[in-house]
Amino acid sequence: WIRALQLPGRWVTETEQGRFALELSGGPDRGTYVERALDDDGRPPEEGAWHVDGNALCLRAHDGSEDRCDLRAFGDGSSGLDGPRRQARSYRRSAANVVPLRRGP
Repeated sequence: WIRALQLPGRWVTETEQGRFALELSGGPDRGTYVERALDDDGRPPEEGAWHVDGNALCLRAHDGSEDRCDLRAFGDGSSGLDGPRRQARSYRRSAANVVPLRRGP
């Protein structure tokens, strides 16, 4: 089910604390991440490594903090995280602004 969820990509959520984008890079079950506030509040982005452990998404920031969040997949293509710093967050995949170019004639 992890491969079907296709975690790598850009995921966006809106919470009481603001709007956030979680960008996951790497393979189907591990890689690196950057989470940034989309509201201009001056917060620096959080960066680190992520991996899937069973039904959990584990996020280890470069500052040493780690969140283990229950990972849920919803039928509409969205996903959910529930953990200490990401309580009951629902994420929607965000379309990238990269347009593939045709190669050659």
